[in-house]
Amino acid sequence: MSVVIDLGASLTKIIGICDGVMISVVMSPEVIEIDRLTLDGQLNSYGKGAKSPRATVEYCFVGVKDRYYAVGDLAQRFGAFQRFKPLKIDAAVYKILAGISILAHRFELGQKYNLSIGCLLPPGELADCRLLEQQLISFLPHFDSPLGMMNVKLVGSCFHPEGAGILELYQNRQSANPQSKVGVFMAGHRNLTCYITKNGVVSDFASCDLGFNNWVKEVVKRTSGYKLEDLSVAIAKYWLKEDKAALQPMLRQKEEQAAEEELTRLIQVLESTNEIYCQAIFNWLDEYLPSDLEEVMISGGAADVLRDELVYYFDRRLPSREQLDGKTPIYYSDTGFNLPKLDVPAGCQSRMADVYCLWEYLMPKPQPKSVIKSQSKITTKAG
Repeated sequence: MSVVIDLGASLTKIIGICDGVMISVVMSPEVIEIDRLTLDGQLNSYGKGAKSPRATVEYCFVGVKDRYYAVGDLAQRFGAFQRFKPLKIDAAVYKILAGISILAHRFELGQKYNLSIGCLLPPGELADCRLLEQQLISFLPHFDSPLGMMNVKLVGSCFHPEGAGILELYQNRQSANPQSKVGVFMAGHRNLTCYITKNGVVSDFASCDLGFNNWVKEVVKRTSGYKLEDLSVAIAKYWLKEDKAALQPMLRQKEEQAAEEELTRLIQVLESTNEIYCQAIFNWLDEYLPSDLEEVMISGGAADVLRDELVYYFDRRLPSREQLDGKTPIYYSDTGFNLPKLDVPAGCQSRMADVYCLWEYLMPKPQPKSVIKSQSKITTKAG
C-alpha cells in the first residue's frame, strides 16, 4: 500500500493507493495519550468494544510500547483539543499509524503488509523528518490498533515541505510562461508558506506562523466563552458565504433579542479582526515577495476563506495579461487545473490538492484505476 499524508493543524488529510484503487480519508487532528484500561471502558460505553475489528475516523487508537493514544474523533471524546504550540512532528507518528490502520481496514489488508509513505511537513520541521522516519521504522512492525496487533514493513518513504505538491502542480500544468517569476502561496491553519520560482526553479522561500488560527484567536480575545475549534468552523463557513446561520450554534444567549445582539457583536468583531489579520498577512507578503512578481498560485484552507482579500491584494501587485483578457494571472488549485474529485466533504476538496499532488508528482506509483467512496465523518475547518 502507498500512502500520502498532510499533517494539517486543523485536519489530517490522507490518500491511500492499493492495487490501482484510491481511497481518501480526512480526520480531526487531535491526539491524546490514555491508558488501555480507561480506553477499554470508555469504548464499551460507546457500544464499540476494544476488540472490535474495525478502524474508522470516528474510532481509532494506536498502541506503541505499552502506551496508547486516541486519535481524531475518539481523542475529542477523551477531551483532546487543538494545540498549536507543540510541533506537528511531535504527534505525527500516531496520526500516521492511525491513518494506515483505517486504510488497512478499508482495503481489507489484514494486519501484515508493506507500506510506502509520503508525508508533508511544515518547512521549519522538515529537518526532523529523519526522526519521524526512525519512529516509523521502529513502531510499524509491532503496534496495536482496533484491528489488532499490526506488523507493517516500511519499504519506502519521502518527506516534503507543505506546498511542495502545489508547486509541482503549477510547474507541470502552467507552462505557458516558463520564464515568469512566480509565487506559490499556501495559507493553512497554522502556517503561511511562499515559494518564488524563476525559470521553473525555486529561487526563494519563506514561511511564518500567521495561519488562520491567528484570526480565530484574536476573535476569542475580543469575545468570551467561545470554543476555539468550533469558532474556527463557524468563522470559515460564515466568511465564505456571509451566512449568519453558520454563527448561530456559537451563540450563548438564548433569549431572541439578546441572541441577536450577541450575533451583531460577533460579526462586528469578525470584520474588525479580519482587517487586522489580513493586514498582517499583507505586511508579511510585502516583506518577502519580489517587486517583479508576475504570477501567483494560491492554495490552502485559509486561502479559500480569504479568497476575496488575497485576490484584491495580488491584483494590485501583478501585471495584467493580454492573453487573459486584461486580467492578472492569479490561479487557484481548484480552478483550471482539473484535479480529480475525491470523496471528501465539499469544504475539504481544494484542501486535498497539496497531498494529492504529492502523490501525483513526487512519488513513484501505478496510476489509480478508480476511486472508492470515503466514509469519513469530520468537521470541516479552515487550514
